Amino acid sequence: MAGISPQPAHQPGTRKGEKMNKETGKEGGRHDTGTTGAGRPVGEATPRTASGIVTKGPVDPQSPYLPPA
Repeated sequence: MAGISPQPAHQPGTRKGEKMNKETGKEGGRHDTGTTGAGRPVGEATPRTASGIVTKGPVDPQSPYLPPA
C-alpha cells in the first residue's frame, strides 16, 4: 500500500507529563500552596512562569501578580 509508513505514529518511550513532574520536580516559577477539599494540589505562579527568566519580582511588593492572558 502506498502512503503507509512502517514507522510507528508515536514516539516510543515518550514520558507522560505527570511522570516527568514527579521525576524532575515542578517547573521554575510554580509552587504548591496546599490542596483542595478533593485532595487536588493548589499552587501559585511567579512571573518566571510567563517569561521563562528569573526576575526580581514586582517593583511594589504589595502589587499582585497578573499573568498574561
